[in-house]
Amino acid sequence: TTLRRLWMPSSAERLRWPIALHVAGVVLLMIGTVGSVVFAAFGALLLAIAWTAIGIGFAALVRASRLADRLHARCVVLFWTMGIAAALLFAAGLGTHHYAFAGLAAWLLLFGSVGPISVTVAHRVLPFFTSNAVAGLVPWWPNWALALLLAAMIGLGVVLYAPRVEVLHGAWQWLAILPAAAAAA
Repeated sequence: TTLRRLWMPSSAERLRWPIALHVAGVVLLMIGTVGSVVFAAFGALLLAIAWTAIGIGFAALVRASRLADRLHARCVVLFWTMGIAAALLFAAGLGTHHYAFAGLAAWLLLFGSVGPISVTVAHRVLPFFTSNAVAGLVPWWPNWALALLLAAMIGLGVVLYAPRVEVLHGAWQWLAILPAAAAAA
């Protein structure tokens, strides 16, 4: 696990109340989609509180770790923070009936948090599992490949969110795929 990779002890006991808040937030978000927007806004706020508690704990583990290579863990902390900001913006957008903010928050959550975290974790984990499956293969994590994958993820999000800027939308969407294609080559 990541905690073992950082050479830090973990305790599932500390995660009980953030997980309870997370589950309550998801339930309220779901109720809010068919009922009152207030439920959805409060659910998003509970998610932000839960993610903040978990994020603070993870950031403390990263900061206290003795390992020299903490790039991936630091990236996860950064993008986790973006997810917290997105949940707060979503709650504010719903709570004040500014639904454009809620739409921006959904984009930020996907392309500024969940997507980049997935890319970062995949970049760290896939070479490790491949080296276990292929005898003699030495795992390699080039930072330039991580930068290209993150640029592709965030770039695609920018291109998809910018429909008001005609030159960025439509035929130009393939430009956001180029960094991922270069990383795969």
